[in-house]
Amino acid sequence: MSFIETAIQDLSYGLRQLRRNPGFTAVAVITLALGIGANTAVFSLLDSVLLHPLPYSHADRLFRLFATNARHVTIEATSYPDFQNWKQQSRTFEAMAAYYEQDVNLRGTPQPERLSALFCTPGLLSLLGTHLTLGRDFSLNDGQEVAVLSYRLWRRRFAADPAIIGKSIYLDGWAYTVLGILPPRFYFAPYEYEGELTPQIFVPAVPDSDRAWNYVRVIGRLAPGVTRQQAQAEMNGIAARLAQASPNADHGPEIRLGWVPEVAASGMSQTAWILFGAVAFVLLIACSNVANLLLVRAAAREHEIAVRGMLGATQLRIVRQLITESTLLAVFGGAGGVVLAGWTLPWLADALPQNTMFFTRVHDVGVRLNSAVFGYSALLVVLSAFIFGLFPAWRAIHPMQTPRAMLRTGKLRGALIGFEVASSFVLLTGAGLMMKSFIRLRDVNVGFRTRGLLTMEVGLSGDKYSSPEEQAAFFGQVLTRLQSLPSVRSAAVVTNLPLTRNDTRNNFELPARHVIRGRAEFDAVSPDYFHTMGIPLLRGRGPL
Repeated sequence: MSFIETAIQDLSYGLRQLRRNPGFTAVAVITLALGIGANTAVFSLLDSVLLHPLPYSHADRLFRLFATNARHVTIEATSYPDFQNWKQQSRTFEAMAAYYEQDVNLRGTPQPERLSALFCTPGLLSLLGTHLTLGRDFSLNDGQEVAVLSYRLWRRRFAADPAIIGKSIYLDGWAYTVLGILPPRFYFAPYEYEGELTPQIFVPAVPDSDRAWNYVRVIGRLAPGVTRQQAQAEMNGIAARLAQASPNADHGPEIRLGWVPEVAASGMSQTAWILFGAVAFVLLIACSNVANLLLVRAAAREHEIAVRGMLGATQLRIVRQLITESTLLAVFGGAGGVVLAGWTLPWLADALPQNTMFFTRVHDVGVRLNSAVFGYSALLVVLSAFIFGLFPAWRAIHPMQTPRAMLRTGKLRGALIGFEVASSFVLLTGAGLMMKSFIRLRDVNVGFRTRGLLTMEVGLSGDKYSSPEEQAAFFGQVLTRLQSLPSVRSAAVVTNLPLTRNDTRNNFELPARHVIRGRAEFDAVSPDYFHTMGIPLLRGRGPL
């Protein structure tokens, strides 16, 4: 009898055996479906967030460049003159661009809107290898008042009208000519702004000659054949020359490089791998459960297996038959797991914490069952069949004829049960610690009263409110109207909300024998700010 005929016979007999024991088959298949389905769903997230290559040309050569200060502290941003020096002096990077984030007001439409904008130097999109859906990118010859729209903004606010190319839109009261439309699936990995991974609009960066103002972030693409070590050595030399040429700019001794795929995943990888480890334990528990079921079933089939042996079946033939039955269970469980994963993926994606890079990356890239996920599920089927089916098959051809053999089998089943309990305890402990951490985070004293506190952000157009007096008058009117509402106990204004990444900096001087100069963060507040926030003053008084 050929191998194929034997395999078909084993499959036919295995299907009949599973059909004769519907209770056992249902329990085993459902158990495996839960374990394989959980692993498949989490692997789909991993594939989208970590394993899926970034949609850039030569992503392996893209690096973020981080400045350092004299105290060797890494600085997220650098000054525009420093960026120009890096770009001009570097030979290991074939392209380099700078960018910064800022909100702008879209006006001139029926409904004004606050948009997240990326102010960048010309060449950023070409550095990433991004081809626009319509139009073109801006260049050095285009001036400042040009813009490239995201695909979502183009569809949402301009009805995907291709005639928008060449027309003007109004941002903060200034007319910007629309030059192009980004592709639908584009996102900017080194960027995260209030839970978004794609800025809604790209405009040229505004240069500033103040070398002490670190406001631009820098990204570069290595030249072909250049290693990271070579680029690092060159950039450190540039940093040393800049520190020597500008001793008052607080330059550090090095410029650190961060590989863009690592930078993009820095806030997600730990969470993703923790989830992956947790569902791996779930699959091991499921396999242990099925192995226990097969051990019990093997004891009940001792008579059948003994008869087959007396009729001439070899031990290898019997093991093949039992492994075939285990494989059928794993295949059915895997199929159920894939269906379960496909059904739960949209729910799982929506259940992720919003305003996080994990959430936005999943929703921007998309999470779906692709060839990599199906391949991983097939691998799980094979591994599962091997894990839970091999030993029960071996035990089936070595019947428990002596009390010692029965004792060994009992110890094995006890070990499997112990492993299940231990694994479940690990998962429960991890879940308990995460809940405890969450509760403790909620109870952290952030320094102000959060109960009943509502916030909103208002951006004023520079053309209508150009002077500080006009801006102060506007916010004064807003505060007066808010404080007159019966439901409002107190209201105040602050330039930057607490616990956000936004900050305002300015230079300062301290009068002394030798004048001390520096740069510090500050917030401008209205008189009732500390009362509204519930922030106690230890000494002195608040602003009047």
